[in-house]
Amino acid sequence: MAALCSVLDKFLPHSCSYIRPEGGYFVWITLPAYADMNVFVPWCQEKYKLSAIPGSKFSLKGTCGNHLRLAVAFHSKETLVKAAEKLCIALVEFLNVDK
Repeated sequence: MAALCSVLDKFLPHSCSYIRPEGGYFVWITLPAYADMNVFVPWCQEKYKLSAIPGSKFSLKGTCGNHLRLAVAFHSKETLVKAAEKLCIALVEFLNVDK
């Protein structure tokens, strides 16, 4: 978890945020309100071979469309670091922002 959060601290676009968890298996990322993660996730899977779960999948009303849930269980530190770096690159491109 710490390794993933370190990458997010360094490379996550400034228009995005997250709260560093003190435990658990997930990291939630909040993106700008205009960012539709139901569009981003399939795009990211196709272009970067990387997946996350849109926050809307966890909402009874389908809200939280601008959130991502990252799972850290079952992955090695090296895998998490590489995936987080790719995710940040993908977010910069998708959101069309500078880091």
